[in-house]
Amino acid sequence: MTTDGGGWTLMSSANGNEMANRSYADYVTGVRLAEHYTWLGLDLINGMTTYEDTRHF
Repeated sequence: MTTDGGGWTLMSSANGNEMANRSYADYVTGVRLAEHYTWLGLDLINGMTTYEDTRHF
C-alpha cells in the first residue's frame, strides 16, 4: 500500500460474508476467498505483528 508513504500490509479486505462457515483451520492458516480477497491467517498475522518495530492501527 502507498498511503502515508507506504510500508503498510492489509491483513484482510472482505465484506464479511467470505469467512462465513469457514473452519477453524482456515482462520489459523489463511485462505484465498475470491479473486481479490485473501485472509492471511492467524499464524501469519501473529508472526507479522510480534516484532517491536510494528505499529498497529
